[in-house]
Parts: sequence; C-alpha cells; structure tokens
Amino acid sequence: MKKVIRFLLYILSIIPLLVLTLVLILQVPAVNKWALNKAIDLTPGLEIQKIQGQLFHELTLNGISYQSDAIKLSVEYFSSRFSPADLFTGTVQFDSVDISGVILEIFDHETRAEEDESGSFVLPVALELKRINFTDIAVSANEQSWQIEKVIASLHGFGQTININELQVRLASAQIDLEGDIDLSENLPFNLHIAAQGNNHELGDVRGTIKLTGDKNRIDFTQQVTVPFEIETSGSV
Repeated sequence: MKKVIRFLLYILSIIPLLVLTLVLILQVPAVNKWALNKAIDLTPGLEIQKIQGQLFHELTLNGISYQSDAIKLSVEYFSSRFSPADLFTGTVQFDSVDISGVILEIFDHETRAEEDESGSFVLPVALELKRINFTDIAVSANEQSWQIEKVIASLHGFGQTININELQVRLASAQIDLEGDIDLSENLPFNLHIAAQGNNHELGDVRGTIKLTGDKNRIDFTQQVTVPFEIETSGSV
C-alpha cells in the first residue's frame, strides 16, 4: 500500500513539470505551426488562410471557413489570449476571445434517427473563459436570416457544472441577457434567468424576464412581461 501511495505522489509531483514541458515545446515556432496544421488536417472541411501567434499564448486566425452537410461557416477574424500559468492549478483559462465577421448557414438535410445516449459528462480540468466577444454575426436557415450585432459571454466550468456568469445578445432593436448554471449529469438539470428588452413599433418599449428550472424531461418557467402593462405567467412543459 505504501508503494502505491508513493507512486501516486510521484505522479502528482511531476504533473506541473510535464505541463511546463508541453508549454515550452509548443512555444517553439516550428512545433507550434506543426500542431496547428495537424489540428486543421484532422478536421475535414476546415480551412484557415492565415495563422499568427502561438497556441498557448496569443493566437490570431484570419479567413476561417468550415463546411459540412449541415452547415457552412466563415469567420473573418479570430483572436485568443491564453493564460498558461493557470495550467499549474488545473485550469484552462482564456483571458479573452474575440471573433468577428461570422456568417453561418444552416442547411436542410435528411438525418437518420440516432439512439438517445444517456449519461453524464465530467470536465477533465477546470475551464475559465473570462471574456468572449462576437461581433457582426449573420445566421440564415430555412430561407430566414438574422443579424446579431454583438454577443458577450463569460463562462466557468468545473466537474459537471457550467456557470454562465454573463451571456448578452445584442440585436438591432433588442437585447437579451442570460445567467445561470447547467449541470452535465444525465438529465442535464439547469437553472437559468433571462432578461430581455426591446422596442416594438406598435407596443413601444417591451421588457420581460423569465426564470427557467428543470432538466431535459421537464421545464418549469415563470415569466413577467411589461408591454407597458404587466403580465405574469408560470407553468411547466
């Protein structure tokens, strides 16, 4: 038993050294370029016109395109700032991610029914996304299109829990704010709070909030809308 404990302690003691070695290796330009190109080669339908920077530091991508049977995606600009020092605490942390010029087309295509796979998922490491900024987003599907001016998000994940600290969606005449948490266990329980405000030509200023709790089998909701009079409803689906 003592030998097993000593072996486990030895493994734990060298993990920071292994992480540091990996980060240092990927700082070498040739190795960094090889790793990025390998990731692109392993993703069919993905192309990137220009790559600058390093994977475990500051990375900039231009001219990203991806296409499959289901979607066609293009991104003009992608930039990320990674914090390698946090790997020593078991956290994968991005200080910022900026994405702009996004065009997403969703296609209609036949898909075979797949069996419902139940089960839970556990994040192998803590994940911290301090700030994600999407700007200039165009989405189209079923002959309909939507233009999104900006999306701002801040997320934290650990174990089976995803905490949405902030998720803000800005449209031309409306804004939606969401916060809450999602559990990655079998039934995906969640607790979300959504606030929306906008302007309608006929009703004027419209504000509303909705609280959602439940899982993939049942959703309970309570919503309140002001248009300008107040309406409050609740129920389950």
